[in-house]
Amino acid sequence: MDLLLKLNDQLMQFAWHKRIIIGVILIAGFYGWIVFGLGVIGKLHIITSAFNVRAEDMSYILK
Repeated sequence: MDLLLKLNDQLMQFAWHKRIIIGVILIAGFYGWIVFGLGVIGKLHIITSAFNVRAEDMSYILK
């Protein structure tokens, strides 16, 4: 019975550590996706702004 309680305590501690690790991974992943998303949006913004400048240059040249 004592062995069973010890084993259960070990499992509870393991589960607690596992929950913390999973929580940290989820939070880190969530922030990672936000940063990645902002980075992609930033790159797209840079590309579109560069394209707009080129389009303006082209229209200026064509005039």
